[in-house]
Amino acid sequence: MFDGFVMDVRKTNILGLDEFLDGGLRHNTITTLWAYPGVQSSPFAYRIAVEALKEGDSCVYVTSCKNISSVEYEMRSFGWDVLKYVRGNRLIFVDAYSGLMRTTSNARFNVKNPRDASSITKALECALASTGNEHTVVVYDSVSTLVDHCGKESIDEFLVWKGLFRKNNATGVFLFTEWPYEWSVMERLEELSDTVVALKAVEDKVILQEYLTIPKMAWGDPARNDILIPFKIDPLEGVILLDPE
Repeated sequence: MFDGFVMDVRKTNILGLDEFLDGGLRHNTITTLWAYPGVQSSPFAYRIAVEALKEGDSCVYVTSCKNISSVEYEMRSFGWDVLKYVRGNRLIFVDAYSGLMRTTSNARFNVKNPRDASSITKALECALASTGNEHTVVVYDSVSTLVDHCGKESIDEFLVWKGLFRKNNATGVFLFTEWPYEWSVMERLEELSDTVVALKAVEDKVILQEYLTIPKMAWGDPARNDILIPFKIDPLEGVILLDPE
């Protein structure tokens, strides 16, 4: 249940993660992959996007911290053929990066002024309207770049995006790296995220082990911040969760 309604579920198909998310992600919500510096979050987003595409969904990928060709290359490096989804107009990129670099974008949907959050919203709205699909996963990479270039107030644009998600039956997966921002920024981000999956590195017996935990989840069981779930980045699967000890 979520706000009194039964929500449709989108499985991540990352072995173990759906169990901790009580079945998976919920439609019309935002889940933030909240990474500590040095911990990769993009393989999680790539895997979620590819699995959704395999299930017949569309994916709108907003990139603001790297160019589109880099995203495609990184996805292919895990063995995922995403070009067929691009050609089929099911993997749709919104380019919020080229404008920051002052370079020309060839993307169908590009943000004219990436330093204005409302300009990003307009491009996202057009991209969602173009899908013509029953469900869309929206990956936003990254919220850190949004804050850096649009200011801390730009996080409030989440409220507008959630409205777009409800209108277009979309599920948001947002990437954020916890650089030393003001506490109010992180507090507001957590408040507007329906669920937070925290990705951190913890020293364990001399080695540095990466773990995830779920400090906030707006559906199902109460938050599971007390459970540390080890994971590793796999060259074929993208990400694999390991059994907690």
